Amino acid sequence: MAGLDGSPAAPEPSVDEVQLVVDGQEWVTRVMGMTGGARSTPLVLLGFWEGGAASGPPQRETLVVGQALADFSEGDLVLALSASSPPREEGRSTTIFAETGERRRK
Repeated sequence: MAGLDGSPAAPEPSVDEVQLVVDGQEWVTRVMGMTGGARSTPLVLLGFWEGGAASGPPQRETLVVGQALADFSEGDLVLALSASSPPREEGRSTTIFAETGERRRK
């Protein structure tokens, strides 16, 4: 959007983290990764740390459509937190259909 004097508006400042309070619990939200571009949907991996301190691995994470942390309102982040899950353990393979990993073709 252009400024009042006709000059282009300054870009939104970058946001490194957002602090939330949900049901009395403090959370810090950070972007852990991004993907996407001109030909694909932009995705952001959000990490959530409990207690207001973002050190170590996050307690929860979720993948959402967006380009930057500043794109999300507080309500968006609360919804993302409610849809989040604990991070997958490193080194553990992901199986889409768990039962297929238990049986082999003969």
